[in-house]
Amino acid sequence: RHQRQRIESAQGKISTFLNTRGGAGASFIALNVAYQLATEFNQKTVLVDMDIQYGTVAIDLDIRSEGTILEALRNPQRVDSVYLDALMTAHPSGLHVLPSPGDLSPSEDITAQAVTRMLGSLAESHDQVVVSLPTYFNEGVEQSLRLANPVFLVSQDTMAMLRNLKLMLQRLPLRGVPASHLRVIQNRVNTAVKDISSRELDEILGNTPSYRVRSDYKLAAHAANEGKAATELNSRAGVVKDLREISAALAESSAPDKKKSGLMRWLS
Repeated sequence: RHQRQRIESAQGKISTFLNTRGGAGASFIALNVAYQLATEFNQKTVLVDMDIQYGTVAIDLDIRSEGTILEALRNPQRVDSVYLDALMTAHPSGLHVLPSPGDLSPSEDITAQAVTRMLGSLAESHDQVVVSLPTYFNEGVEQSLRLANPVFLVSQDTMAMLRNLKLMLQRLPLRGVPASHLRVIQNRVNTAVKDISSRELDEILGNTPSYRVRSDYKLAAHAANEGKAATELNSRAGVVKDLREISAALAESSAPDKKKSGLMRWLS
């Protein structure tokens, strides 16, 4: 509780994006939401790739970095804004990126304390800290979830993913993640196959706030292959508009002084 209160009092908002199963689309959504926050909502934003072994944020944005998140997590005693600045890469859009090595590096030694120090430092120097999480639970992932508000659970309308979604909604509050912090993103809706009724879905969601993101596999694949955000390729696409709704909610939930332009922030 003390760690959460300390981070909540910092400048920035920490939000995490977690798949209910591999391939649900959390990394794509996290990347595009972070890009929109930086480019359209004037938020100083850092995108953190916590998927140590398989993270692809650097590839998806076509950037090269000399440093990775693993260096920060294995050297928490060195973590401060200066050290993190040296590890991050600035995207041409203005978005800051803390990439993963994506090289099968072992991650069992990552501690909750290291994650807290890293995310806390990033929250002190950024308006928005957007974290793309791997699809498994360990000490580092669980601590990221505990420190974030909101926590986005990305799912699709398939039996396997909805089963996992229900499990997460029930169990995460028992592991230190407040139920009030949870949000659901129903990804790739409006597909041809519809085996789940609205009533069944409502029973799973309960009172958890949710967002719907339309399916556009062609645009998502094109963006990944081009190393660009989907917004760059088609700002009017339905999926981009849906993601903008999520980005706007994050920007609007910031404190009033965080919504000011960079100049006004310095003058205030």
